[in-house]
Amino acid sequence: MPAPPFLSPVADVARVASAAVVANSRITLADPIRAFLTAREGSGIPASTLRKHKKFAKQIRALVNSRGYVMLNQVTAPDIDTFYAN
Repeated sequence: MPAPPFLSPVADVARVASAAVVANSRITLADPIRAFLTAREGSGIPASTLRKHKKFAKQIRALVNSRGYVMLNQVTAPDIDTFYAN
């Protein structure tokens, strides 16, 4: 089985979220995070990479929870800039 193409976690979450937007315009933040981790778990990536993705998801959850966000459309570009700056 060939290795899956590398996508940054943010790009991958955005791809999963974009697909979900087509089906439903109001998406909770938990849904794309869960979909991202499920996709990564089934992709055959090394355990160390999966741990990094889970850590990334935990950090994203902490950011959105600290801001009181529940829905994906509440996250803005400046939020992502803040995430990467820390």
